[in-house]
Amino acid sequence: MTVASSWIVGSITLASSATIVVNGASNAVIAAGTYYLYDASASLSLIDVILAAVAPYMTDEAIVVLESRKIKVTASVAFTWAIPSELQDALGFGASIASTTSATASSVSDLLWSPGYCATTTGHPGTVTGYQQSQRMHTASPSGLTQRVTIHGTAAVMCSLSWRYVLRARAWTTSQDGGSPGDFESFRRAVLDPGERWKWYPSTEELDSSTTAVTWPTALGPYKTVKPDGGWWDRSIPAADTHSDVKLEGLVATEIT
Repeated sequence: MTVASSWIVGSITLASSATIVVNGASNAVIAAGTYYLYDASASLSLIDVILAAVAPYMTDEAIVVLESRKIKVTASVAFTWAIPSELQDALGFGASIASTTSATASSVSDLLWSPGYCATTTGHPGTVTGYQQSQRMHTASPSGLTQRVTIHGTAAVMCSLSWRYVLRARAWTTSQDGGSPGDFESFRRAVLDPGERWKWYPSTEELDSSTTAVTWPTALGPYKTVKPDGGWWDRSIPAADTHSDVKLEGLVATEIT
């Protein structure tokens, strides 16, 4: 049965255009820019931008994210894709898709992370974007009797999410050289460290074995993580590296333009 989980969807910035070669001959060009893996706005959604680029060379084409967190590409006539390296991890596919009418990615995109259950929020309810935090300076005289608070600029909006006892398969599965697709360490390196934007889908139905397209709830955000914690791993069970607590904080950012 499906479970409700927070889905954190990140963005990728293509410094130059990327080309998917369809059927060995046709170039589907994805323009340079910043895109979320998925977004309700098609112009900001990588899978929708790719769909528009490949559409002239495919028949009854579709690209969706499944409840299993993997991407599926379908058409009514067999097709092939040669995927450039800069998009391979973002889509979860290898270098190519052999001739087929239906292809499901072998891995979860590095731009998508889900712990398998919903987040606990700190400082704000789970139905709002975050809490206001003033950019303030507090000063006091040597005696402490005279104090002053100076507000600099407008209040920032912060989001604070946490999950207890995240399974290692969803937290960090391999060595110090990097995590594996679908775990938090891979998402941290692909999205948080480079300062990419991300959005929070608070309660999304997922099932690892599902072949059904996910129903996207309304996203909160976008956010940027100002100071990603490279030492985030926190062993939850003292005797074994089987679980970790995960905390994710973000500052509300302007939308991609």
